[in-house]
Amino acid sequence: MKSSLISLILFLLLLSGCSSPPEQTQYYMLNNLQNAAPSNAPQKVNVCNTYTVSIAMPEYLNQPYLAMQVHEHQMHYSNSHMWVEPLATGVQKSLLDDLNANSSHSKFTAMRSSGASNNSSTINIEVNYFHVSENSEVIFSGQFTLDEESQNTQHPFLYKSQLNNDGYNHSVAQMRQLVSKLANSILNQITNCQHK
Repeated sequence: MKSSLISLILFLLLLSGCSSPPEQTQYYMLNNLQNAAPSNAPQKVNVCNTYTVSIAMPEYLNQPYLAMQVHEHQMHYSNSHMWVEPLATGVQKSLLDDLNANSSHSKFTAMRSSGASNNSSTINIEVNYFHVSENSEVIFSGQFTLDEESQNTQHPFLYKSQLNNDGYNHSVAQMRQLVSKLANSILNQITNCQHK
C-alpha cells in the first residue's frame, strides 16, 4: 500500500512536470533602431580618413545562445535566451553606428561592405571575452589593431560593467554600452585629419 502511494505521488509529479508549458524563447539584439544613427543625419564633409572594420570572435561566442560564465572554467549557454543575429554582426553594427555618429572627419564601413574602399585603413578587432560573469558583471576584452599608413599598432582593451538589475535585458544593455566604450577608445587612437 505504501509503495503504491509513493508510486502514485511520483507519477503525479512527473505528469505535472510534463504539463507545465515550456519556457518561451527570448531573442535579443545588441544593436537596434533606437541606438542606430538617424538615416537623415547630415552627410560628412571633408572626409579625410576611411576605415574598414573587421570583427573576429572566439568560437564559444559564435553560438546563437547568450553565454554566462558560471565558474572559473565553466560557461553556460541559455537555451531560451538567444541572439537575433550572430554576435559578431551585432558588435560590428553597433560599433559602426557609434564610430560614424561620433566622428566628423572619418568614415567607417564593414570589411565586406560595398562602401569599403581599397585604399582605406583597417581596424581589426579581436574579441577574447564578451559575456556575463558569475560576479554579476559584463566583461568585454580583446585587442584592436589599427593599420594606418604602413603603421600597425595593437591596443588591448578590457571593459567591465557591474549589473545593477537581474535579467538578460539588463545584461544586453550593459553589453551595448561596453561596445560604445570601445568605439570611444578607437576614436581616441585614430589620427584625426585636423591635426595633420
